[in-house]
Amino acid sequence: MFHHGLVDSYNDIDVVVTDINDIEGLNLFDSKSTLTKSGKRAYIDNIDIFIEDELPDYEVINGLNIATIESMAKYYQDVINRSDGYIKEFAINKLKILKPQ
Repeated sequence: MFHHGLVDSYNDIDVVVTDINDIEGLNLFDSKSTLTKSGKRAYIDNIDIFIEDELPDYEVINGLNIATIESMAKYYQDVINRSDGYIKEFAINKLKILKPQ
């Protein structure tokens, strides 16, 4: 959202990859969070890494592959559909930023 100019700052960086075989220094764990379809996550410093079967649609912004607004909206809608409580509210708020009324 930051790279699309939708927010002014960020707390961490979310990265989606299809495997982590060549990345060193990761803390890998199985996640029960509905933020990941696969249940596989890793992190290093302030980088949250989601290991998924496929990458989201993306565009290149400032030399970085950044998820499209449409793919982020689809992601958060999927999170809303499979979540409740705090995570559902979190995703609803993100979707409001992506698709203001």
